[in-house]
Amino acid sequence: MKKVLFYLGYLASFAVPLYFYYQSVGAYLDGYTASVLLGVSAFVLLCDQFILASKPGFAVKALGAKGLLALHRTAPAALVLIVAAHFTLKKAAGFGTTSLRALLGIAAFSILVILAAFAAVIMANTVLSRIGFLAAFKKHFTEHTGMTYKKARDLHNAFVLVAYLVLIHALLASTGDFGMNPIGVSWLIFWFVLSQGMYARYRLTGRGGAEKKAPKEGGTK
Repeated sequence: MKKVLFYLGYLASFAVPLYFYYQSVGAYLDGYTASVLLGVSAFVLLCDQFILASKPGFAVKALGAKGLLALHRTAPAALVLIVAAHFTLKKAAGFGTTSLRALLGIAAFSILVILAAFAAVIMANTVLSRIGFLAAFKKHFTEHTGMTYKKARDLHNAFVLVAYLVLIHALLASTGDFGMNPIGVSWLIFWFVLSQGMYARYRLTGRGGAEKKAPKEGGTK
């Protein structure tokens, strides 16, 4: 029951802003609207990743430590696909790639792909990290760079930069006009502040004995 309630809450974190952003573009579904909804979904999913990374007690109780970690590890693949679809539909709708808004989005996506690939191959024990040539690459990379789990985790924290780039990108969009979409924009800002606050608190006070367990969790010695 706790797991069901957790996933309902997880989905609700998307439903609220999606509804108001859908209304803000006229409640009419076309390629442009789909691109907006995908962008909002990517924003919320990224924020949810920080919430999961903070290992809140309610999530651990609902999913278990392994279940929470599995969800956290799976989401980046979905995030990359959603952002790619968002970018493709934006281009199809006639939006350029030279505006500040677009450049921030492209920068965020580029960093996201690099960090997601790094985490999947180098940092964590995933299916990708066990594929022959990738496993060999991981071994070579860690041996020649002195990469430890702590160093990998510190590099992984660059996702915070991605989050801020995405926030500015979203606020610069026409649908980020507070006068046109006050509830939707307010929700995204609230969810961003909540997720960053939870993650910062975890980083500062919540790790406890995690350092000693890090090699087992991350797989990087």
